[in-house]
Amino acid sequence: MCSIDTVKKLEDINDIRDFYNALPYEDGEIFDLHYSCKENGHGIRVVYTGGYLEKATSRGRATAGRDISKQLRVILGDQNDVLVDDYEDLDVVEIRGEVVLPFKNLDRAREFNPNIKTAFTGVSSMLRDSASEEEWGLLEFVAYRCLCGIDFETKEDEYLFLEELGFTTPLAFVQDHVSKETLVESMLDMVAYFEEEMQGYEYFTDGVVVQVNSYYDFKKMGKSTSGKDCYLGNLALKIGQWKQDLYS
Repeated sequence: MCSIDTVKKLEDINDIRDFYNALPYEDGEIFDLHYSCKENGHGIRVVYTGGYLEKATSRGRATAGRDISKQLRVILGDQNDVLVDDYEDLDVVEIRGEVVLPFKNLDRAREFNPNIKTAFTGVSSMLRDSASEEEWGLLEFVAYRCLCGIDFETKEDEYLFLEELGFTTPLAFVQDHVSKETLVESMLDMVAYFEEEMQGYEYFTDGVVVQVNSYYDFKKMGKSTSGKDCYLGNLALKIGQWKQDLYS
């Protein structure tokens, strides 16, 4: 599982130089960027076979991750009806996303564990094996990736497919008519947009993810050769209200 390169400062193009240099576009050429909230929960893989939830694990990089199938069956149910009824040809489907504790359930979670300080730390408490099904039921799953043999043309198409399957996806927006010359300004505008949208948003976030919307172009950009295990076609913007030196 690849990580995502993080941007902690965005003043000029040098702060996103690797992303900029990998863009497969000429100067003045127009392209689309896909932006989404970076939910701050626990990364999870959920695998369906024939539409039935077979296994869910925490998303370890060097390890297989912890089996949390029983928790996700409470959160998502034993089967995905759309996969069962409409996509029987998709034998194995892997969904990646985050298990999160919605702000609306934070007070209820504290009735089980008064030491929960934030919606983020509440996930660990609610997701433990010894927690009750009622505690597991306070959690939600937000999906952002689908591996099923379908070659999605765009990241936007992938989100639409996840929503068709009944999954919640992060708040997202496609910004069109972007060029390399306007890249920094475009990103800063979108961070400001998401900051406004965070008023009343139901999940705790720790940044904004930006990705080249076209999967063909995203794959063309490849992976980093500087020692980082990450793709060059997306970034986690931790600036503005998500600036990391604001964290305690």
